[in-house]
Amino acid sequence: MGSRIPKARPLAANKTSDSTLMNLEDAHKSLIALGGPALSLSELGRLYQGSFREALSRVLSGLKGRQGSAIARRQIQAALEGVSLRENAGNNIMESLICSEITATSRLESAQQALYASRKQLNEKVASLAVSERDINELQITIDRKKRTNILLRLLQEREKIRLSRFQEMAKLSTDHKTRIAGTENNTKPPILPDFKPSNHACPSVRETVGTLANLHAHHVHLKHLATQSHIDGSGEIELRLRHLAVHEADDGQFDEALSARGEALVTFARKSAERGALFSRHANILDHDLQALSDVVDLKKRQLQELSDRSIALGYTSKQHIDNIFEFRGSTSHTLKASIEGGAPQLIGYMEVLKWLIDNSASPECSAGDADLQEAFGLRAGTQEPRIVSEIERHLEIAHQKESFLENLIAPVDEDHEDEGSTLTRKYEADEQKRHDKAYSLLSRKAAKIDNTLVSDIETIVKEADSIASLGF
Repeated sequence: MGSRIPKARPLAANKTSDSTLMNLEDAHKSLIALGGPALSLSELGRLYQGSFREALSRVLSGLKGRQGSAIARRQIQAALEGVSLRENAGNNIMESLICSEITATSRLESAQQALYASRKQLNEKVASLAVSERDINELQITIDRKKRTNILLRLLQEREKIRLSRFQEMAKLSTDHKTRIAGTENNTKPPILPDFKPSNHACPSVRETVGTLANLHAHHVHLKHLATQSHIDGSGEIELRLRHLAVHEADDGQFDEALSARGEALVTFARKSAERGALFSRHANILDHDLQALSDVVDLKKRQLQELSDRSIALGYTSKQHIDNIFEFRGSTSHTLKASIEGGAPQLIGYMEVLKWLIDNSASPECSAGDADLQEAFGLRAGTQEPRIVSEIERHLEIAHQKESFLENLIAPVDEDHEDEGSTLTRKYEADEQKRHDKAYSLLSRKAAKIDNTLVSDIETIVKEADSIASLGF
């Protein structure tokens, strides 16, 4: 089935020039504006050729549509009615324009009021959210501090238990030592303990000391006996006995000169031997008071020697006890103390780590309040870091300075008598900007001061806690 749309004629058949005809796009738009059939641009292109193109172009050029007809009729009517009618039509147009402007202005004002109310509600919700976040942050900081305090208290409790147990062991050792010393002082002789264990370094034997003192005492008694006994002079009798012996030994029994000489030699030899063997010579002149003084000195030396002997025995026994105590301490107590110290070292290291974390991460409530004020003033989210806050402050200050310099260069001096609404708004804006600038500067100054004071107080607190921990025996 063939199409009913006629085919285009050759271009040579067109009698009218193409420059006076409407192009395809303009014809399509005019046809749609006049309420013609709904044809696509391609379908109209197949029809818009030849004589049909020329006829359709002239028809579309002659027809203006409903709006064009209404305008033409109003123009004709205005021309017929004259100048007054034209003036009334102009007034009507102005009134319609004014009404349109009023309507648009009222709609804009209502939209601005709605936007202002919505923004106010949003700001209220943001402010309440900021307050809630600030409270949450403060509570979290309080919880963290309570947790750290609890950890430190538990560490101190463990340290105190270890210290008390150490004191109990020291008190026990001190009591045992006092008991041993009291037992040593009450007994004249060193007590022999049933569980006594001799050490490798034994003291000199008591038996040797006692034997030496007995020998010295016997020698002293012998000397004293020799000094006090009377001297018996029996030299003549001895000489007579020697002479009789010499005569008796002779063969003829005569006492001649040779025998006499022999007897004299024997007597002389015996006398010299006796003088050499005797400790005191019979010619020695010793007075009684010299002997008494010598006896007193000997008695004094004897007492001193006895005291030194007793003291040496006591010192030997005490030294043995101390050596045994040292061996016992090295064998049992020292290991316990070493284990307790090594066991407490990790806790001390953990405590120092907690203090270091406190210095690095603790935040003061005043500092947190200052951060919240700055965040609220500059419209930042809660929990913003300090470098971001400082950069935001610098950016606002730069914007404020730029606006101030722009307004100074833009606004010319105005006479006070002819001051308009624009100058009033400008002064109000300058005053508001100055208030914001002053508020930002005061907040920044207060924040810097609080940060410095907080750091100083934290360092002083840490130093005091370290001193207190060191005094407890860590």
